[in-house]
Amino acid sequence: DGVYCAGVYLEGARWDRERGSLVESHHKVLFEQMPIIWFKPAKKVDITMDGCYECPTYKTSERKVTL
Repeated sequence: DGVYCAGVYLEGARWDRERGSLVESHHKVLFEQMPIIWFKPAKKVDITMDGCYECPTYKTSERKVTL
């Protein structure tokens, strides 16, 4: 169950596969591609946000609220 999402980019950070977390980006690199993300469905009451970083996600590189 779930869905895989590819084509997600980070701005000003990168994903460290060894640590399994966000780290500072390399010098002079603004955008980094994320690995494929697996979104697994779960009941909202079973999800805890402890230790999580909430960040906005945009469809384009332009930071606009419009869809």
